[in-house]
Amino acid sequence: MERNPEENRIEGAGATESGTAKAGGVKAGMAGAGTRTRLAWPDWIRGAAIIAVVSVHLSGVSGFPENPLLLWFNSFAMAVFFFVSGDLMIRGRKPSVGSFAKHRAAAVLWPFFTFSVLAVFFDYAVLCLNGGQISREMVTVWMRCIFTLVGKGTLWFLPVFFFGSVLAFAALAGRNPAKTKAGRETGQSGETGQSGETGQSGETGQSGKTGETGAFTRPCIWEILVFLAGLGAMAFIDRIFAVTVAVVTGGGDGIASDIFLVVIRSLAAAAIILEGAWVGPVFDRIVGTKKGMPAAILCFAVSLVIPAVYRMDFRTAQFGRFPVLLLISAAAAYGFLRQAAELLEKYSSVFTYFGRYSLIVMATHLEWYLVNLVWGGVAAVAGQAADFGPGYLARHLAALTLVMMIEYPLCGIIDRSFGFLLRLPEKQKP
Repeated sequence: MERNPEENRIEGAGATESGTAKAGGVKAGMAGAGTRTRLAWPDWIRGAAIIAVVSVHLSGVSGFPENPLLLWFNSFAMAVFFFVSGDLMIRGRKPSVGSFAKHRAAAVLWPFFTFSVLAVFFDYAVLCLNGGQISREMVTVWMRCIFTLVGKGTLWFLPVFFFGSVLAFAALAGRNPAKTKAGRETGQSGETGQSGETGQSGETGQSGKTGETGAFTRPCIWEILVFLAGLGAMAFIDRIFAVTVAVVTGGGDGIASDIFLVVIRSLAAAAIILEGAWVGPVFDRIVGTKKGMPAAILCFAVSLVIPAVYRMDFRTAQFGRFPVLLLISAAAAYGFLRQAAELLEKYSSVFTYFGRYSLIVMATHLEWYLVNLVWGGVAAVAGQAADFGPGYLARHLAALTLVMMIEYPLCGIIDRSFGFLLRLPEKQKP
């Protein structure tokens, strides 16, 4: 999840690129020495996903939280971020697990803490504006959200992405480097332009001597099933023995339950990342071919059916009883979004922009009360919709457009002027 430049160097730290990179059937082009080329389609997919996330939260404050649009977006919006990460991870160089974890922590956990502090500040400001007073219980909840890493609001995603990525990377790192024809050719020619997984930047050109570092092989289904088994076991314990309820926490709303939820989410994230590494290259090969559009239509149809079968919500771990459906939903959404990105990325750069800054949008649209303010304004001007119909959809689209119009300059301002929220301060060289 962007925007954090440090993430762009996770798999290829300190490397320059040369040669022609081709990733996922999309030609990255000729890159000169010392330059970096970025794949556009991962950002486009993330942009579509983050707009879906904002739409879900608008539905939550609009008075129609159970509408079909929300249920559909909820079934895949967050999972797609993990899937894209896996598809890009399989292409990258292979640093040590410790090095990967270190860079990923700087890229993801640092923004989690900085934006968590800001979220508490906004809560306090709203409380004061409404004439309320801070209580000990509120402080306890704020501290738990930060220090148990369960996250406040949308910020839950960042620790889960960190732990899920490290788990998946460790599973992939235990395998031998891919011994493909392409690998042998790049090993002979020296530095290559393989794409780097960037937690979620999707840059290409993260080069390295292939003969030394190698690339990952695709995971097998058994590795994915291991994480699914762990997820199923945790969900079974939670459901049958009520570990997160009275047995451990005395209520089900304590530190133990927070940690338990982070573990469940992280296992699910790792399974989807590995699925992305396993299935993603299949979609990449058929994109732009005669099979691409029929496959995308089929994936779109499947993604519409999933919410009718079972309601899933990654944040509340409601997928626990049927975790396989989560994998199907993530793959189906990725399938049609991958084809859409191939066709539309040149004509809808706004999606690519929001994909690059998806971390900022994720951390600000709800925790900074943007969706609340915008929906309140729309409702004040147009009135509340009586039911879920054309009137509501028109208001929803207007509010979504306004939120994203606010986020557009906000992302640039935060990246340029408040970079310390996204990146660890650089050490001054003597």
